[in-house]
Amino acid sequence: MDTKLINSLAKMMLKKDKRSIIKNTLKDFLIENGDQISFNWHPLGFLHSKLGHAAEVGDIRLHVWLPNNRKTQEPPMPIHDHVFNINSFILLGKVTNHIYDLTSSLGDKRQLYRVEYNNEGSLLKPLDTVIRCKLKSSQLYNKGEFYEVNKDKFHQTFVEIEDFTVTLVLTTDKDPVKEPNILGPLGQEEYFYKREKCEFPVIELFLDLL
Repeated sequence: MDTKLINSLAKMMLKKDKRSIIKNTLKDFLIENGDQISFNWHPLGFLHSKLGHAAEVGDIRLHVWLPNNRKTQEPPMPIHDHVFNINSFILLGKVTNHIYDLTSSLGDKRQLYRVEYNNEGSLLKPLDTVIRCKLKSSQLYNKGEFYEVNKDKFHQTFVEIEDFTVTLVLTTDKDPVKEPNILGPLGQEEYFYKREKCEFPVIELFLDLL
């Protein structure tokens, strides 16, 4: 992979450069390295790929929501936090980012799950913690806009089923100790989400649309 272009993309994301600059640099990277890039289905239904690592900054990823084609694993658990800060740029389509408050007295009851990863997928283990959560804010972001999510926030990314959305994501300030958490159904059942590789040419589907 071209680390020079990855480092350039990371700097552009941090500076919140113009869409045309980011788009053209990303296109160059995808054209040059497309045969080495693979996508997996995320348990929440979209496609994701790690493009590379920018030294002393973080990882660059692509997230793709195909129109009318999602593979959401059951049961869906969309509310989660991260072990790093998320810096996301909307290349195509639109995204609604929901932020949640965790409270002891208001909101819906949810079980807290800890995520463990292996080569096959992710195992969600219930903790002895039942909490309440309520929606704090929702913000719609359109093509050409940036949004950020701090690692201490629980959030949900929502894309309408008919929308074709592509985001470029930079992860920064990774916590070496923290583990990811998910809010899910009450109970002590474990859930395993299998990592499935996408077999069709994802990049070709959106490259001309950028």
